[in-house]
Amino acid sequence: MAVNTDQAVLNLDSASLGYGAFTVLANASMSVQKAQVVAMMGGSASGKTTLLRSAPGQSRAQKGTVTIFGQNLAKLDGDALRPTRQRSGVLV
Repeated sequence: MAVNTDQAVLNLDSASLGYGAFTVLANASMSVQKAQVVAMMGGSASGKTTLLRSAPGQSRAQKGTVTIFGQNLAKLDGDALRPTRQRSGVLV
């Protein structure tokens, strides 16, 4: 099935995610469409929570981009990030 990343609610494009200088996930790419349900499974310390924390902007991509509702999270902070977070929910 072809995925239209222009219509994605959440899009990771070659995103490297981690904490400080430590990279947990390198070059992660995925798109989540409106009304799509996504389940992630993996072993302990495989990067599930790190990826989920990037969705509402709790952590920033070290490289690449994370966009939610068409907005690049790297360009949002404080008051600009609040409305975006209110539109999303993450269940851990």
